Amino acid sequence: MRLLALALHRLMWFVPTVLGLLVVTFVISRIIPADPVALVAGETATPAQVEALRRELGYDRPLPVQFVDYVARLVRGDMGTSLFTRRPIAEDLAHRLPATIELTVVAMVVSILVGIPLGVLSAVWRNSLLDHALRVVTVSGLAIASFWLGIMLQLLFAMRLGWTPLNGRLQGFPPHSITGFYLVDAALTADWATLGIALVHLA
Repeated sequence: MRLLALALHRLMWFVPTVLGLLVVTFVISRIIPADPVALVAGETATPAQVEALRRELGYDRPLPVQFVDYVARLVRGDMGTSLFTRRPIAEDLAHRLPATIELTVVAMVVSILVGIPLGVLSAVWRNSLLDHALRVVTVSGLAIASFWLGIMLQLLFAMRLGWTPLNGRLQGFPPHSITGFYLVDAALTADWATLGIALVHLA
């Protein structure tokens, strides 16, 4: 019974949470300093072409109507067009999804391989110098903003020490595409050099 009550409580908060996220993302997309319609139209577009595109995209309608249309398109899976690539956002996300999954899986594997042994050592030698040091590192890692720490580590290992690449998934040509995952494709095609380079880029 308690489990059912907890599930219902979570479900009650799900709808307003999603609605709040939709409102926030919609408002952010409308308060950016640049005119998104002008960006989509391009620098060579005339004012008449910009206004025609504004009507076509529905940006000339009242904001409540735009919000309803925005939610309806999201329900249909239409996320709109990227201002950067000029392609459908869903297509861009699908193109980059393998890299995201690959990075997530590798990060989880490294966390398990490193975290569990260190946790066991910390439990065996409780209140030792090692335990206190690991506790400080753990609390610091939780307290520091992950995006800031990532930037600092990039500056250290890529810019300062030159041990890792700064960005990108690979140098040179990607392996023959089978799954879209560079590590898996390189392993399936026995392209060990590309596999090593991809692992270095993931680091």
